Order: sequence, then C-alpha cells, then structure tokens
Amino acid sequence: MAVSGRAQDIALVDAFLARPKILSGAPPEFGPKPRGKEASWEAAWPVANIDGIVEAGSVRVRYAPASAEPFSILLVYREQCVYRLDHVEEDVRHSNPYWGRALEAPAMVCGPHVHTWALNRDHVLRQDSWEIPCRLPLQQQIRRFDQAFPWFADQVNLALRPDERNFDLPHELV
Repeated sequence: MAVSGRAQDIALVDAFLARPKILSGAPPEFGPKPRGKEASWEAAWPVANIDGIVEAGSVRVRYAPASAEPFSILLVYREQCVYRLDHVEEDVRHSNPYWGRALEAPAMVCGPHVHTWALNRDHVLRQDSWEIPCRLPLQQQIRRFDQAFPWFADQVNLALRPDERNFDLPHELV
C-alpha cells in the first residue's frame, strides 16, 4: 500500500464530507441489483457541491424487501463507501472489530446501525482494502426509511430540498 496515496485519498474524503453538498437532478429510479438470494434493488443519486457541480460522490440506496437487511443508505466517494446506514432487524447481531473498543464502539451491535467515517477513518488509512467495518447502533427513534434518509443527510453535510425529503423506497417493484 502506498501510504502517501492513501493519505491523499483520506484527505479528499475528509474535505468532501466537510463541504456542504446537495443532491443533483431528479430522484433516481430503483433498478435491480443482484445480491445474495433475495431480490435487491438500488438507486444512485449524484451529489453536487453547493454550486451544483457534480463531483465524485453519490448517495446510494439499497433495498431488499424480503431480507433481514431491508435497506441501506450509503455515501460513496470515488466509488468507495465512506458512510453507511444499515437498517437490519432488531435481532440481527454484528461484532465490531477489536480496535473499535478504543473508540468507544460497543463490542456487539444489534439491529439498525451506522458505519461512520469518523469511526473508520484511521482503519481505512492503515489498510490495503477499503472497508468501514466498525459500527454504532442507530438511535431508537430512527426505524423507518423516511426517518433515516433525512438523518443520514444531516450526518454527511447533505442539504435536502423539501421535495427530496419525500424520496422513499418503492412500494412495488416489477
């Protein structure tokens, strides 16, 4: 791993997250995304800076209605996930990596959770592969997509216009 190259990538992500952002264009359509045994769908919405210039980021929403993980919301920068919210059933348990304890992450997380950049940044810097494995439980009051999407946007410095707050998971998929 070229440490200086990875350090530059990390600095670019830090700057991307710090800048105010908006979504670009109309809400995206969900399309099929093969994943595992259950049907899965994904929508990708480009992210722009406050001047409306699309850079190298997007918000991706994954939806698998028959899964124990019905939806995830990801912030992707240069094709790398830098922040992720996973809505999983309450009884789904995930272990955090041992190094997360030094960051006050619980050893085990049950149910909906979030993989923050702040929690995983140093790990990404030290690794050859780009993974954000450490997670925190999601606040109890955030249990539906219509609650999670605006909360996620706030966390990643993404301003939603009023009509974008109505973006939701599809009710029917053909």
